[in-house]
Amino acid sequence: MRKSQHEETKQVAFRDLWGPNKREELLESLRHPQAELYESFEPEVELGYPLAPLETGPNYLKWPLLSELFPVSYPGIQPSRDSVVVDIEREKLAERMESYFDSNISNEEMTRISPAAMRATKRFGALAAREWLQRRGLLRDNFVRYCYRPFDTRWLYWEPETKLLDEKRTEYFPQVFEGNIWMSAAKQNRKLYDSPYFASVHTSRHVIERGANLFPLYVKETDSLFADSDLSEAAHPNLSADARQYLEGLGEPADVESLFYHALATSHSVAYAEENAGALRQNWPRIPLPSSADELLSSAHLGRQLAALMNTESDVSGVTSGSLRAELRPMAAVSRTSEGSLDPSAGDLTVTAGWGYRSGTGAIMPGQGRAVERDYTLEELEAIGRGSESLDLSLEEMLAVLGETTFDVYINNAAYWRNVPARVWEYTTGGYRVVKKWLSYREARVLGRDLAVEEAREVNRIVRRTAAILLLSPRLDSNYRGITISDQEKSQSR
Repeated sequence: MRKSQHEETKQVAFRDLWGPNKREELLESLRHPQAELYESFEPEVELGYPLAPLETGPNYLKWPLLSELFPVSYPGIQPSRDSVVVDIEREKLAERMESYFDSNISNEEMTRISPAAMRATKRFGALAAREWLQRRGLLRDNFVRYCYRPFDTRWLYWEPETKLLDEKRTEYFPQVFEGNIWMSAAKQNRKLYDSPYFASVHTSRHVIERGANLFPLYVKETDSLFADSDLSEAAHPNLSADARQYLEGLGEPADVESLFYHALATSHSVAYAEENAGALRQNWPRIPLPSSADELLSSAHLGRQLAALMNTESDVSGVTSGSLRAELRPMAAVSRTSEGSLDPSAGDLTVTAGWGYRSGTGAIMPGQGRAVERDYTLEELEAIGRGSESLDLSLEEMLAVLGETTFDVYINNAAYWRNVPARVWEYTTGGYRVVKKWLSYREARVLGRDLAVEEAREVNRIVRRTAAILLLSPRLDSNYRGITISDQEKSQSR
């Protein structure tokens, strides 16, 4: 507490009383001299002068922030009226927007079609907005792919005028073009650190629960946004002067793409997240820079694999297409609880296990659902064992990554996804449990229909993508360790 007679100090005395036993701990502390109860430390300005000790690796604060490498970023799109301008199906979204722009459909009828479209708020005059937009007309080219949540890509009607689309990000929208790629990051995480998420399409601000900023690989200048020219002519790499100098120092073939994918790889290392957990809650992630082009390219190779697994717009050979990897093949198989084949026409793909519901305000809330934990079958363990050979991991190492048990995740009483490994089921990114979040939007009372066969298979693909990401963890950690050891040796030699 700063007093009128203030004395300068660099030290903070800290003690931590937390959890269900804090009252007992507090009473026990009365038996000890006060000086013994506190830990003294000096807050770092780079961390924002935190009043609690934060975990960082030895050189973490010397590494550049993500924003110091890639200086341009944009907040993601925030529709606010998701049920109006966002949909899983393009046809349904187009039909709804056609109705909204149709002057022959009354406001009362439009309220029945889409209540949120006609609900006024402080920032959105519903009647005035509809009248104005009807005069201008529907923009038929503005239906775009939209990364709504991690591993959940939908369709968005991007409306550039009025507040129908709440935070439209006019500066960001035209920067999403063929050949550009993005990573999302939060400057401060509400809970634990969330690794950056990769996207190649327009992306929601809430792809990270706290709110995402989107860092592009390339940036187009304003006067060339709509230029009909080559990417190399119309856009330039999103690099700071220091990042350019770093790449020039390494020489060929180090380039901006290598640096981008390297940043993605290192920021996804579990060792990186654990060593620097405290600092990662305070600011953008800091990125260690390899001392050689070979190290950078090797790290970038891992980053490219990671990006491909996150990019639901493209197939990954061995994971979602082609001859599947042995350990992934039996995961999340759509199965019946009794003998016989699944019959979608009989309601076997109606999601009624209680995964989601609408709140009074219309927001989609997660439900308890039904997921049954069990041991792996012998066949499932044998498949993991066969996969371990190609990944150069032991069966024990594979199970440490995937989990010692697995889950059967239920669609309804008749059908379920069999064999979702425990750590895949628990996998969280962006602040969301990925599979559970996806399911919460597909409960029949939320979706308004049964799952399509392809949607049931999509869970299978999400599970395999996630398992493949987890199985990259040992290599991501090894890559991070190698770079930081090299970094420490470089610091000592100075």
